[in-house]
Amino acid sequence: MGSAASTSWGPPRPASGPCVRQAAEAVLEHEAGTLVYACSEVEAAPNQRLFFELYADRAAFDQHGRQPHVRHFLSESKNNAEITEIDRLRPYAGKYTFT
Repeated sequence: MGSAASTSWGPPRPASGPCVRQAAEAVLEHEAGTLVYACSEVEAAPNQRLFFELYADRAAFDQHGRQPHVRHFLSESKNNAEITEIDRLRPYAGKYTFT
């Protein structure tokens, strides 16, 4: 299994929506090694966002962090979110199906 990360981001300020959408669109368009990039609202905390990311390998994770759209997003998150927390995960079990 590849590398994974979970990012907790929030509570966002009102202008953060376009920033999240732009980052997600750029990841989908430019990052073949990013297998999953999912952004969710937290049901019990509607102003919080949770990202789950799964990469083909560590190199894909590192490449993701070097992308201009990711660097821009992280820079903007300092202005748009009160808290940003990134955790590296070590997947060891689960079901991942890719076509």
